Amino acid sequence: MEQRDNYFTIPNLLTVLRLIIAAYIFYVAVLWQQHDLRTLQLTISALATVAFVTDFLDGWIARQWESQRSRWGARWDPIADKLSVLAFVAFVYAAGSFEGYWYLCVVMVMLIIFREVAVSVLRSWVGHDRVPVVRGGKVKTAFQMAALLQFGYLPLLPSWWLEAALITLLIATVLTLSSGWSYFRPFLWSVQRS
Repeated sequence: MEQRDNYFTIPNLLTVLRLIIAAYIFYVAVLWQQHDLRTLQLTISALATVAFVTDFLDGWIARQWESQRSRWGARWDPIADKLSVLAFVAFVYAAGSFEGYWYLCVVMVMLIIFREVAVSVLRSWVGHDRVPVVRGGKVKTAFQMAALLQFGYLPLLPSWWLEAALITLLIATVLTLSSGWSYFRPFLWSVQRS
């Protein structure tokens, strides 16, 4: 089915909400010196939770009702997803939630960021229609969000939860790299054959 150019759909409004939340979280992360991040951490984590829930909600609505699908949404939804994750990564890092394991977390987060940027570049280069979302992409996004939310809510969780968050982040990193390979594999094989 061809997607319409209807901008005023519920999924599109949820995507715009995610973009606004991501912009605010990134703003707070960049200007963290001016804020008491321990006070803001739970508020920002709650906003990130809203952003992450709307990611799944807008996709579900678009799949259930054809009238809610649009080309604009198909293009901007993955961008809003990536910006939400990257903004919250910046905040969690600025808040010091990676403390104690920052070197390991930074390596994993850098791999995640590299994959997200690489897939976005691939989509821009060859066209969004030629690079459909892979199933593993949704699973990796869920693990990324779960790991980051665990770091975000650490002030409310027992101290041993940090290790659980690290394990979830490790799983997210592995899934991120493997789903990234799923995007690039068809294009690399086509280049090798020619």
